[in-house]
Amino acid sequence: MDANRQVGILGAGRMGLGLAAAWAAQGWGVTLGSRDPKALAERLVDVDVAGVRPASHDEAVRAPVVVLATPWPVTAELVSAHAQALAERMLIDITNPFGQAPPGSSGVAVHQAALGRPARWAVAFKTNFWTTIALQDGALRQCLIAADDDGARAVAVALAVAAGFAPLDCGGLEAAQALDGMVPLMIELDRRAGGAHRSHWHFATTDGL
Repeated sequence: MDANRQVGILGAGRMGLGLAAAWAAQGWGVTLGSRDPKALAERLVDVDVAGVRPASHDEAVRAPVVVLATPWPVTAELVSAHAQALAERMLIDITNPFGQAPPGSSGVAVHQAALGRPARWAVAFKTNFWTTIALQDGALRQCLIAADDDGARAVAVALAVAAGFAPLDCGGLEAAQALDGMVPLMIELDRRAGGAHRSHWHFATTDGL
């Protein structure tokens, strides 16, 4: 397995599990980290996730790319607890603070502070419902990505494509605050439209981007 196509995921909820399955199907080596890896292994027996290795958080953070997919209230503590292992990693933050980040800040800024040391950060998948991962219904769904580090951005783009999304570069991490704010609105609009969780943001120009 190509070392550049190894990813660890912290969190085995709907997004973590869905992305793990999609990436494994595209040839990525996926370590899915859980606080209870034994229970996770039992869950995976009934789910089509060939190629996904259930593991502890300690094992998942050893991957060169680590995706933060745990619930917002526990993520900063988890990042801090594994700060030494996560230092210098490529970190893809997909968590949503739902208004709990400090005013004028963003979710990823909170997690950068919790890490307290250099890493290569990107945010992605914030505005993508778990139900749309690898969904083949003809819709062009964009994955909005922001990063200051070119390498982390490139990995986020590759992961978005592998999960069936069209990547959209939103610029540097300063865009993360705006992306955080788009999520509650998307959920509310989806609810008004019937709550099927298949909606998405899509940026288009007159040239059809």
